[in-house]
Amino acid sequence: MVELQRRDGPGAREVCGIGRFPFVVGRGEVDLRVVAAGVWDRHFSIERGDNRLFLLVPSSEAPVAVNGETTPGARPLRNGDVIQCGAVQFQFRLAATRPKSLVWREQATWALLVAVFGVEILIALAWP
Repeated sequence: MVELQRRDGPGAREVCGIGRFPFVVGRGEVDLRVVAAGVWDRHFSIERGDNRLFLLVPSSEAPVAVNGETTPGARPLRNGDVIQCGAVQFQFRLAATRPKSLVWREQATWALLVAVFGVEILIALAWP
């Protein structure tokens, strides 16, 4: 669905998939634990809003910036937004999608074509 990719320090390029909401980030007992300078126990959460929106909600007075702008309250997130909390940066992005498997449909199509071909041969042989 969506994911956070760490963009700084030793954890750079780590990707954390988000499958349930609210998803809490911080230093304490949270969904994504981050131990770094300036990160609070429950720093911010990502929640599912209306109309397929994702909202970043800072916890109480925790300082959070999105794309370099301080965010005092909840704000919608867009694909590619950079979230800064303390000394840590994350990039919010939509997870890559996987196409549906079409194997059974292809097999059914080929089976149908073989059956039609077989019926045509039977008709041709039975024709006077």
